[in-house]
Amino acid sequence: MQGNETVSIPFFDGSGSSPFHMDKEFFDIDFNLPPDAAVAIKTLDEAMAPTFQIARVCILNQTHLTGNGTFAMRIGGNLTIRVMQRQLDGSLKLSAENPMYGEIIVPKDDEGLVEILGRVAWHETRIRG
Repeated sequence: MQGNETVSIPFFDGSGSSPFHMDKEFFDIDFNLPPDAAVAIKTLDEAMAPTFQIARVCILNQTHLTGNGTFAMRIGGNLTIRVMQRQLDGSLKLSAENPMYGEIIVPKDDEGLVEILGRVAWHETRIRG
């Protein structure tokens, strides 16, 4: 990668002081989505630790809001990342990687209480060593 051009990804709700910049070639090859469909967030809780570390940047694909996978969402006004799985009865199962955070089952009739922001396409991590 030459790293000459960058993509500026805005933070959701303006939560970052400036856009998150990423190498354009990396973005184009790895994300396969238009830049205007991407938004950045910072993790605010440890629900998905150790994979998603607190205060790290995640890039969301805002065109992918359904299905099973890892999504950023707002539940009762709180921003979190969870593994979302549709159950046979139509409810949503929201799981955390961190065992200190419980599983949430959202009945089909209450789905309006969960605002899906996008599927996690990438997350920043620190390599320990």
